[in-house]
Amino acid sequence: MPGTASIAFAGQPSGKSLVGIWAGCGTDSTPANSPVEIQIPSALARVVQFAAPTGTISTSFEAIWRDVSPDGRVDSMIPSAGILGLSRLVAPNGSLVGVFLGSGSPVPDPVPRPPELDFRGGLRELDVLEPLLQQPFLVGGGRTTTGLVRSYVVPQGATRLFLAVNDHSGCSSANTGSFAVTVITLTPEEVRVFNPIWSGDTFSASFVSKNDRSYGLEYKNALSNAAWTKLPLRTGRSGVTTLRDFPLSGNQRLYRVRAE
Repeated sequence: MPGTASIAFAGQPSGKSLVGIWAGCGTDSTPANSPVEIQIPSALARVVQFAAPTGTISTSFEAIWRDVSPDGRVDSMIPSAGILGLSRLVAPNGSLVGVFLGSGSPVPDPVPRPPELDFRGGLRELDVLEPLLQQPFLVGGGRTTTGLVRSYVVPQGATRLFLAVNDHSGCSSANTGSFAVTVITLTPEEVRVFNPIWSGDTFSASFVSKNDRSYGLEYKNALSNAAWTKLPLRTGRSGVTTLRDFPLSGNQRLYRVRAE
């Protein structure tokens, strides 16, 4: 994904332009500064994750913003989007960002937009985000600051995902470099566990689930044990479910998830 991609142009046709707000930014336009578009493969896709984004970019025209990773400059939080039918986003300068859209361009301004997402605070620590259509969000390095894989629940009606760089609208043309990222699509048809954590006396694990099925943990204390101990079932939700086992004893335990 090129560093010149602007999230403001998500879903926009050729011929759109935005003048940079800072002297020297120049003018962004489509398709030169269009974000990367990814088709969401099926209606079953409930969650996406971003596997180890790599690369660096240089944002704007100032030497201070060189070799920026997908996490961006956390010491420089800036607003972007907030135009062309998208809600405003506050995220690290130069970070990898995304937005879900349905078919067609975003509704032209002026319209009521989704609420702003501001990643200066606790949002960066959440391992599950549920963005709305036309509501840009931070992707960054694909993980929380504590190392958990971050999952994004696909909003109803979404058919496309757009990826770009967080920069002031109209200032992307001066950027250089690129990011590379693998987008993983998860469905509830396959229970794939992620973020298994043993902390203190509690074990937890997450997976994509359905709201018409029940799920439960099973465990045994050694591979040689024949039987699994079943823990109570819990009704799933349309998105990500996290199951927990506590209080724990001993120093090891093997887990699996059953679905009924």
